[in-house]
Amino acid sequence: MTSAVKGIGRWMRRHPILAAGIGLPSVLVAWILFPILWVLVFGLPELIVSRETTFLTEPLDEDGLPDYLAAWNQRMGEGVAPENNAAAHLWEATGPVFGETSYRISTPADAARIRRAQGFDPVPLTGDYLISGSSWIANELAPVRSTLTPEDYERALDSFIDDVERLTRSPWKSEDHPEVAAWLDSNRNALETLRKAVSLLDYFEPVIAEQLPSHSMTGGLRYFALDDSPNPWAVIRSVLATKICLHIGEGQFAEARQELLTLHRTIHHWASRQTIIDVSRFHGAVFIEQEALRLHGLFSAAPGLPPELARQIRRDLEALGPAFTRGDGIELVDWSMRIGVLEVMISIASGRLPPELLEYILYQEEIERVFLTLKGMGIDWNTSLRYANRVFDDAIEILKEPDPLLRRQRITDLDAELRPRTPADLGFWTLTALSGLKGRGRLVGWFLMMLCLEADFEGIDELITDSESYHAVAVTGYALAEYKAIHGFYPERLDKLSPEILETVPDDPQTAKPLVYVVSDDRQSMKVYSLGYNLLDDQGFNRTDPDAPSRAADDFGIRTGKFAVAVPAGSAMSD
Repeated sequence: MTSAVKGIGRWMRRHPILAAGIGLPSVLVAWILFPILWVLVFGLPELIVSRETTFLTEPLDEDGLPDYLAAWNQRMGEGVAPENNAAAHLWEATGPVFGETSYRISTPADAARIRRAQGFDPVPLTGDYLISGSSWIANELAPVRSTLTPEDYERALDSFIDDVERLTRSPWKSEDHPEVAAWLDSNRNALETLRKAVSLLDYFEPVIAEQLPSHSMTGGLRYFALDDSPNPWAVIRSVLATKICLHIGEGQFAEARQELLTLHRTIHHWASRQTIIDVSRFHGAVFIEQEALRLHGLFSAAPGLPPELARQIRRDLEALGPAFTRGDGIELVDWSMRIGVLEVMISIASGRLPPELLEYILYQEEIERVFLTLKGMGIDWNTSLRYANRVFDDAIEILKEPDPLLRRQRITDLDAELRPRTPADLGFWTLTALSGLKGRGRLVGWFLMMLCLEADFEGIDELITDSESYHAVAVTGYALAEYKAIHGFYPERLDKLSPEILETVPDDPQTAKPLVYVVSDDRQSMKVYSLGYNLLDDQGFNRTDPDAPSRAADDFGIRTGKFAVAVPAGSAMSD
């Protein structure tokens, strides 16, 4: 034996290149096979329940793993009594909403389950609920539909719907649009119910567990709530916006303030209690807040607006704050996004995930093949979970950064880490060959984070900062309106608002610098605006403005007098 070893040694010294050619591949093969053999003999490491891996350590399900659904409902529903739950009482204004959710058609039984989980009996399927303009006009035309050609019927529907949309953008009077006024009057009782509901401080939508089929991964694996699409928020926005413009047009300023407050409370509730990874809800809330800013521009510029009313609505807004606060965004990342991703990862690791759902998540044959190879060679899932939690922890710390430009750069760097790449770009096969259980665990952690996240962290920061911008501009706009009502003209500079009107003039949340303010020579017109997330000065224009010079315009602001937003063609103000 000794002589044989010595003989091999002499041969290797005489043929070093050949020996290296044989030895290095042998070491590499051993490096790859050893962890595979280890897994075959001893099995994979068990999932560890800890803050660093599963994030939650209780409550646990029957398998000893975190019950994320129970934890979610417990956290969001803590201290919410049924009688103080705005979410429950909203049903009395909107009725049960049915339609296609994220994966199937909802039913009255689904609505009943949600309603009972809120602590109430189901609401009737029909009742004195909010009705959309399209549904109302269809009901009005029903008795005469047989006398109309299909073309005339569709034309009548489209004409009314177009009128409603235009009248959400400029002041108008009921005598000029009696049909639209009649539609609003039909919503009188439901609107009063809505006002009472959103005046409640709490909001909780319990999430109902249900195994999802293979074509859906929204909200992890088992989460279902009747708040996907369609939803009542479009109807609420349309009714309130049209009503606010009517009150402004008829000089009913106290009533306009009441409806604006109802709209803001509705937006705040909608954004206050997200469901699992329901990022679309925040996009919707912030979009409607932008619509509200436009209405604030109309209201603050209304001729004859008393200074005390401008002061009151400014204080209303200051008390409410932005609809989507930085704290909301951090909670979204910390809970909604984190536990949704973790449950997907744990379900794969524990074998709970149906093969067809795994195939849906991986979505490409090449990616699926690489992933299954990694999984077949053995993965330390605790390392995967630690990687995911580290990314979420980093994102939360970055979102807390007060300097908007530094925060944006740090988020860009973090998002770049999670940017999708092809297996060839990553050199997946090389990494697989050189990584042990933990190395592959980290790789799979990145892999699933990249695939499962519905929204990047930059998108979340943009939503937060936009909401802060709308709020800052609206507060400043009413301060300017109050100043003009008192003095008869706008101030030369924003700093003239302090200390007479405002203790401190809000800065632009996008830049941490003063909002842009432009006043006309006669000081009867002004525009005040935030630069928007693109940080470019678009002269106060936004892509949603009818007179926007560019579809890339991204400013958020209020414009009055000669700077005012152009009135849409065909609206009441252009007659």
